Amino acid sequence: MITALILSERGVEALAVTLAALVSGVAEGVVGDAVVLARSEDAATARVADAMGAAFVVTGDASPWRAALPLARRDWLFCLEAGDVPAHGWIPVVERFLLHPGERRYARLRRPRGWPALAGAVRDLVAPRLLASGDLVHKGLLAGPRLPRPARLNAGLERDR
Repeated sequence: MITALILSERGVEALAVTLAALVSGVAEGVVGDAVVLARSEDAATARVADAMGAAFVVTGDASPWRAALPLARRDWLFCLEAGDVPAHGWIPVVERFLLHPGERRYARLRRPRGWPALAGAVRDLVAPRLLASGDLVHKGLLAGPRLPRPARLNAGLERDR
């Protein structure tokens, strides 16, 4: 099972879209819990997180993904941004990876096309080993100084506009 970490910077509507998209993962036993991350206090985001049974944490300027570690109850973390929707077929792909990660305890889903994909490609060139939306990572890797290159998963993310 995984903990979904959702960085909420696009408003409560985008957050609700992502949380709703994860319901199928909960039903299939892949998603165990969720943590909603915000860089500043936001009462509306906190209410949506609470209504969906997710934890809520204010990260401030800290790395948002690492700030969620104390609240993540599972060993595997699935990083998402509000508005991200895992594409059809993501559950079996993630399940296969979790069952047989081998030495690779870090993987990345394909990102949405258009500007988000371009921004992700630039980020991968400049800082290829920073966590980003679409990453699936084992908690144990975050204790180290540097992440390995992610495995590429044959599943993608879509972005709600």
